[in-house]
Amino acid sequence: MKVPLHDRHPYLHLGRPHKDLIPSYIEALKEGMKPARHATAAEEIEALTNDTDKIWPSFAHQVINGHDDTNSCLEDMFWISARDRFLGYLALKTDLRGLQALYGGHIGREIRPGLRGEGIGTWALEHILLYAAGEGFSYVDIITGHDNVAAITSIKKCGGYFIEDIEAPHPQFFDRAAVRYRIDL
Repeated sequence: MKVPLHDRHPYLHLGRPHKDLIPSYIEALKEGMKPARHATAAEEIEALTNDTDKIWPSFAHQVINGHDDTNSCLEDMFWISARDRFLGYLALKTDLRGLQALYGGHIGREIRPGLRGEGIGTWALEHILLYAAGEGFSYVDIITGHDNVAAITSIKKCGGYFIEDIEAPHPQFFDRAAVRYRIDL
């Protein structure tokens, strides 16, 4: 019998990024987690280590994600933590335009590699959906790799249903075929 998530992780928290978690975030990057703001973990670690004050606003506040006005969106970043340990992040994207609308979806998330499969991503997704509903969303689209069984299972647990296959996604978003799921709020 599987122990309920709130009993396994009673101190889970979803909130805005906090500077106290930077050392734990850097550890997660070194473990192989995808970076939130840079192309590579090494670039992100260097930026956080050498010039935290310069990069920090892109973590702490809503930012524009994209290379130009036609392929961008506004993005709110949330970090998942337990006590003083960074566990993962979610980004809620609004005002999707261009390639972001086609391939980006409304929610991006990443869980620390050693903690995947523990239900943390599902827990965080449930909470961000409540936030999105409060912000006026009537639905969210989530795009993931077609072979990402853990993400698809989590999306379905939260009421997600299949919308479409994306056979040739843009390389900025996926290096393999992807699928779009929708969750009505």
